[in-house]
Amino acid sequence: MTPPPRPPAGDDGAEFAQWYRREFPDLLLFAHRLGARWHEAFDLAQEACAKAFPRWPEIGKPRAYVRVAIRNVYFKKSQGAGKASSTW
Repeated sequence: MTPPPRPPAGDDGAEFAQWYRREFPDLLLFAHRLGARWHEAFDLAQEACAKAFPRWPEIGKPRAYVRVAIRNVYFKKSQGAGKASSTW
């Protein structure tokens, strides 16, 4: 298991944490609506947020950025499984 990402220099991560708590339920629903099962949707949303965190200060539209990341990871994993409704 990889350790959680560290906040960018000069940032304690509080802004990201606040955004994460507010947006995570919608991100989870977005991933589920793509076709992921609930446990997969949770993993997708977590993975996308983990990718966004180190770049947080650079991201102008975090909700859009993370949704695109969720979509990209979902379709990449479902292509690997050979179907849109994946079995990771």
